[in-house]
Amino acid sequence: SAYVWRYYFFDAGGDCAAGCTTLRLVMFESTASGATTRVGEVGGVQSAERLAEAKASWITDRATRERQADILFNRLDSEGKLDDAKVALVTNSDALETHDAVVDALGEYDLEPVEDLTLDAPIGDFPAEDAGWAPLAERVRSSGATAVLIAGNPSSTIRNRAAFGHDVDIWVLDQETLLNLGTSVSAEDARGVLAAAPPSNQLDLDSFADCRDTFTAANPDVKLLSPQEREATDDNVLAGLGLACNFLDLFKTVATAAGEDLNNETFAAALEGLDDFSIATQPYASFGVDKFDSNDSFQLVAFDPDLGPTGGLDPLTDVQDVTP
Repeated sequence: SAYVWRYYFFDAGGDCAAGCTTLRLVMFESTASGATTRVGEVGGVQSAERLAEAKASWITDRATRERQADILFNRLDSEGKLDDAKVALVTNSDALETHDAVVDALGEYDLEPVEDLTLDAPIGDFPAEDAGWAPLAERVRSSGATAVLIAGNPSSTIRNRAAFGHDVDIWVLDQETLLNLGTSVSAEDARGVLAAAPPSNQLDLDSFADCRDTFTAANPDVKLLSPQEREATDDNVLAGLGLACNFLDLFKTVATAAGEDLNNETFAAALEGLDDFSIATQPYASFGVDKFDSNDSFQLVAFDPDLGPTGGLDPLTDVQDVTP
């Protein structure tokens, strides 16, 4: 083959219960010219800083942090949950760079935070988080907020909502954090926390059929379990399969659009015209000028401690297209 692909796994370290970042990349490289040249990078967690340092065109299947707020508000608005909402914004120390984007996104829906708070305690330092929440809790209470919007890891907010007896909704920008709350949070205390999430059960997606059927034919003894079916002792094969198929589908989609003369320049140029396509776990996907994350497939979900071995995300709506 004129192309090779290499899989890299990077772990930023730290206590994952407190929220850590893993970066997964597949490097597609061309050997057609006799020398190895990098065509593109697929997967991982993007940020403006990381994109600036990328050695080749970088695309991913995960919505960027900068888009998460608009996606969440899109889904909340569709269900009327922004009507008469009074939102207190709490930005954690792991998400300070997203603050302005979140405030701007609120403004697009004519919402201004009734409180704009920062919890600067280190993520995972439970005594410091709880001490920091004591004054924040009183400000949230006195503001009349009906919802607390969390930028960053939500564990301390969920824990302290229960401790202070607040009767407010919690909205979370990053749904993945709800699946990794850690031992400091009772799953029951997180019941009903809202987020916007990709399709909750990819086995139901038409776009996933080829990926599922190919894997099942090659691995007839491996059962693909939905999040609702999986027990604590079961490997999460479905999540890894979806990730792998997304990566390959993304590269195939862009490489096909780039044409036979495939290199970093044609790969990058092809992105701008790909404004409507689908991949394994994303029935709605797009790229565009300055949009290098594909996922436009989201639904409103609520955390349910009774789903799966440690709780899961219960879909409240169908999957919708949130292409910007």
